[in-house]
Amino acid sequence: MSEVNQEHDLNEKSGKFHATSLLVCPDCSEAVCVGFGGEKNLAFHRTSKACQRKQKKNKAPERPNQPNHDLRAFFKPCISLNPPTVVSPPLIYTDKRSFGELSDYQETTLETHKRHKDARLEETREAPEMGAPLQVEATRKVPCQKGVELLSKLKAATTRIPNNVPLAIAAHRPSLFSADPRFCVASLGQGAEVEVESDWDILNSMLKTTFGLGELEMRENVKEMLNCGEHGLDGFIRFFKFFVFERGLEGAMIEPTIEGLLCTR
Repeated sequence: MSEVNQEHDLNEKSGKFHATSLLVCPDCSEAVCVGFGGEKNLAFHRTSKACQRKQKKNKAPERPNQPNHDLRAFFKPCISLNPPTVVSPPLIYTDKRSFGELSDYQETTLETHKRHKDARLEETREAPEMGAPLQVEATRKVPCQKGVELLSKLKAATTRIPNNVPLAIAAHRPSLFSADPRFCVASLGQGAEVEVESDWDILNSMLKTTFGLGELEMRENVKEMLNCGEHGLDGFIRFFKFFVFERGLEGAMIEPTIEGLLCTR
């Protein structure tokens, strides 16, 4: 900067400027190449936006140094500095109306859990052992043994889902299989001579819509689909049981989906 000041003094004394002449702006303290224009170019610089931004930057207070936070601190559990040493007593409801509403709610909740538990116990009694084939009526044609075994494994696995897991509702994606499977038959109204491969085009589209495309996408989606009920795994089993027993669906076609459900649990 001293060299610039010396050059400025020389320019003022001689009154001449050359192509590389520099002048210090009194506003932003920046060395400006004024060239042959000299003071005129300096005056033009002082009205420019660059000079104004430089002035604001020089006047702005310096930001305090931010502490160097360790990212691992965000993943540690929050520990209370003063943990409580006294256990709070249970709430006492003095309002009869509030107490009555609470009792009704608890009674409804207990009845719901009881119905759920009774239904699960009934399914457990009817469920075959792991790997055992489902019973086939004599009037039906013999289904694919692999498909029967896969459905048996999935049925047995659903009985091990905890009772506190809520039942699936219509908003769940597997509720697509709660529909009547007879309406998903490709040969509906065309006669029984249509091959089962035509059914698979419809079933495959339904599986992709529900579980996604590919093994990785299915693995992520299945985590939120492990719910029982007509809109969940029970409806899924009932749906494909129809196609395995009535339509002769090969077990290899549904094996990736069922194995993905079994591996998640």
